[in-house]
Amino acid sequence: MQRQIAGSEPRVGMLETVREFALEQLAAAGELSALEHRHAEYYLALVEAAEPHLVGPQQRLWLDRLAAEHDNVRAVLRWSTREDDRKLIGSRLAGALVGFWWIHGHWREGLQWLEEMGTDDGRVPPSTRAKVLHGAGVLAEALGHLGRASDLYVESLELCEALDDRRGIALALIGVGAVAMHQGEAVRAREMLERSLVLGRDLNEQTLVAHALVNLGALTLDGG
Repeated sequence: MQRQIAGSEPRVGMLETVREFALEQLAAAGELSALEHRHAEYYLALVEAAEPHLVGPQQRLWLDRLAAEHDNVRAVLRWSTREDDRKLIGSRLAGALVGFWWIHGHWREGLQWLEEMGTDDGRVPPSTRAKVLHGAGVLAEALGHLGRASDLYVESLELCEALDDRRGIALALIGVGAVAMHQGEAVRAREMLERSLVLGRDLNEQTLVAHALVNLGALTLDGG
């Protein structure tokens, strides 16, 4: 075992051979499955606690903490793909990680996980799936995959409309509008963004209002 320091938190490193031996012993004792579930639940709770702080005065603290735990989070995502009943944990985890992946530039990796978790197999609630699809749209857009991004945003929008999730609708409209703007579809872009602006104001969600206005400003600038 090796004691390490990550920021202000002590951490313990383990040689791979020791880790493999410990896993073999846990499996032999019939304790591995329960421990893996506890590991997954711990990191899901951590990532979901971090998510609202990825924008704001504590952003650096939480980004650094997630960066230190990224390999553990990856392990949970891999674990969540191995059995059908684990996908909900993986989907929630991926949806909450979008901000971290976007800020740290893990766009391709994040998109791969989000698209895998966003497949419709009936195991993930529509609200969670809508969030995952929106996050995939964000990263696809960042990578310049505009057609794919538009499809993902539209799918998220349809789910949010079926759920009457007005905040989700507003976010998806911004995504659809932004991609339409990048594709030169100014009329469609303005329609989507203005709908989102109205919703944001009705909900008194200033972040949505600001996001819609920034895109409408960019659209107006593009129009001269």
